[in-house]
Amino acid sequence: MRAVPAAATYPVQVADWVRISWLATAGGTLVLATATFASVRSANRAARVAEESLLAATRPLLMPSRTEDPPIRVGFGDDHFVLTPGEAAPPKSPTPRST
Repeated sequence: MRAVPAAATYPVQVADWVRISWLATAGGTLVLATATFASVRSANRAARVAEESLLAATRPLLMPSRTEDPPIRVGFGDDHFVLTPGEAAPPKSPTPRST
């Protein structure tokens, strides 16, 4: 009987699964970190806009509408009113009244 060497050598290349799994984990972590960074940045931008609108005492009103919706009279904080059609927004902002 022949003795089997401790470290057998293979005539063909064998995949190094430890290295492959390590690289896959590293790549997945990098993708997740990038997505988290983009999400936090977007949330910070939205929070900044909301804070500015609160400080300016304006509240944006966004809602879905259909062509069958009736016109709505929209009032602003400085006593301006605009009649908006059901399917669209007013074409321009109201002109300020002189007091």
